[in-house]
Amino acid sequence: MRPNYVPVIHAAVSVDRPDEQDTIDTAAVVAEALRQLGFQSDVIDIGLDFAPLRRLAAIGPLAVFNLVEAVGGDGARAHQPVRLMERLGLRYTGATAAACELTMSKTATKSLLAKGRIPTPGWWESGAAEPGDVRVIVKSDSEHASLGIDAASIVAGTDSAAEIARRQSPPCCAGSRDPHTGRRQDHSCSGRA
Repeated sequence: MRPNYVPVIHAAVSVDRPDEQDTIDTAAVVAEALRQLGFQSDVIDIGLDFAPLRRLAAIGPLAVFNLVEAVGGDGARAHQPVRLMERLGLRYTGATAAACELTMSKTATKSLLAKGRIPTPGWWESGAAEPGDVRVIVKSDSEHASLGIDAASIVAGTDSAAEIARRQSPPCCAGSRDPHTGRRQDHSCSGRA
């Protein structure tokens, strides 16, 4: 057991994507801050198979500083290393695997909020009727940092399913702005192309 060891993990693979490079840079800064606080730390890329997590479990760190936001560029997989850390008995920073999995899906999160009677703008299933006067932004259901959003993402609500199909993307959602306040409202449209 290494009671003073706090490794920083990530699964960023592409330095061509700004969000992944940001994760790599942040991991280095966090590891250095931990060292300045007196902890032993290094940055570990856990890869796509998470094998380094099994090695960490054998070492027994104090905790694992989790910076996994995506696995192989896929934000919907961010909960998988957390689930493995739970099974291996590793202490880690951040939310549980169940919470990570839920909150990585905008539509699943909105469904849970609605069930709890917490106000959330409406959403609809791909192909369902949506008023044509609502402008929406088609975006990934699980990506963050506005990744993949461009000028073609802004469409009439009735055209959102076609835009999702054009992108041949996994489940997407659409958002709009309240015409009175200017605040963003998410109108989600989920479906597979």
